[in-house]
Parts: sequence; C-alpha cells; structure tokens
Amino acid sequence: MLQNSSCILGRIVCLIVFGLLTPWEGSGRGSLAQQCLGVDGCGCVFDDNSGVIDVSSLGNTDNTPRFKDVQADDFYYYSFNPCKPFSEITCSGASVCQVDASKTASYQAGDSNAATWSYDGTNVLVTYVSTADPSTTRSGIVTYICDESANEATMTAQGETSSTIYGVTVTTKCACKNGCSGGSIHVTVEVSILSTGSIMLIIFFVVLIIYVAAGIAYNRTRKQATGMEMVPNISFWRAIPGYVKDGFVFTTGKIRPKKSGYDEV
Repeated sequence: MLQNSSCILGRIVCLIVFGLLTPWEGSGRGSLAQQCLGVDGCGCVFDDNSGVIDVSSLGNTDNTPRFKDVQADDFYYYSFNPCKPFSEITCSGASVCQVDASKTASYQAGDSNAATWSYDGTNVLVTYVSTADPSTTRSGIVTYICDESANEATMTAQGETSSTIYGVTVTTKCACKNGCSGGSIHVTVEVSILSTGSIMLIIFFVVLIIYVAAGIAYNRTRKQATGMEMVPNISFWRAIPGYVKDGFVFTTGKIRPKKSGYDEV
C-alpha cells in the first residue's frame, strides 16, 4: 500500500514538473474562441489584437438618433444611435428606443451607458439593457454586419425577438476590422490565461485535498482511527523528511569535488 502510494504521488509530481518546464504552444490564448472586448459604447478590440471595431463616427451628437423610426414586422418603430445617447418621446439617455404605431408613446429598450460587446464568430453584437421602467427590464441587441462597400450605414429592425428583447441590424464598413479609422478606439489588449503548469498545479492540489479528505473519512469510519492516525498512509508522510534528507546527502555527495593530492606516508 505504501509503495503504491509513493509511486502514484511520484508520477503526479513528475507530471507537474513536466508541465511547468514545458512551454505551451500557442500560450496566451490557447484554444479559446476569439472575443471582442468592449472598450466603451463606441467600440471593441479583438483579444488577439487582430483589429478594432470603432462605430464612434456613426452616432449623432445632438441628442437625436442616427437611425430613426425604422419599422419592424411587429408594427413598432425602432430608433438607434451608436455610441451617444439620444431622446425620443419618453426615451431619454437611450441607445435603443421602441415607438408605437401612432408614434405617441415610446419604450426604452436600451440605456446608452449599459453596453456589452460580444462576437459570435461572424458578427459583432452589442447588448444594451434598460431599467428605465422599474417593472420591466428590456434589452436591445444590435448586430453589426461588416460590409466594406457600405460607406453609408443602414439599419433594419427585427423587432421583439423574444419577451422584452428587441433586435436591430446595422450594416456598415465600420463593422469590419479597422473599417473606420480616426475614431476614439485605440487600445492594445493583453489577454492572459492560466499556463499549463498552473492548471496542473491546481489539479494536483485538488486531487491532494480529495485524497486526504477521503482517506481521513475512511480511516475514521472503517478503522476507527483517531488523531494523526486518521491521515491516509501516515507512515509514508512521516518518512518524507528522511527521504528528503537522504536525497540531499546523496546529491551533495555527487557534486562535491573529490579531495586531491597525495596521502602522507
């Protein structure tokens, strides 16, 4: 039992050392999916530094929406202004606003200061959340479509795609990587994740904790052990200092230079 435990622990330690000393090919991102990290309501930066999405040039700055009253299939009208807030009827500080068919009432579908950027592998999306109505939380999802030939941005409205969630689509060259230059987004992103060695260390300590906890529980309930005797393979752990000492003596003996010269007669 003691010998088997020693072999298992030895193998685990070897794996950890190997993971710490072996460089991880492609470290920094690994196999994680590409992301576009929001800088503010005006754009995002791809986490591999492959480009920037900057829509700051699209938004009006006079409190009016760039895209106003675009009708959807649900017979409501939708207004949207990238980057900057706007007001329309009762919508205030909005990014997305829903207007009824009579254009006399409006419902805020996204606050300008509540933008979350994401990337689905093809398109960049921005989700705006509105809490203007205390009884209902509404969300407006803007999908940006990259079209390098679209010098003039256009918007279509999908309307209410599910309960209190509203969608619009904006087609523009600004939705392409580095499609619009001279804007406000100039950021280099450094993304770090756990190295292979760190992951293996975490796994090692998790396994060690489970091993100790399960061993204590087993010795306590099955063997009626108490005190230090509850620790699994206690004789092995008590012998570790001796093993360390022997290893140190052996190692220093190998690297210590041999005595030179002649013996006295």
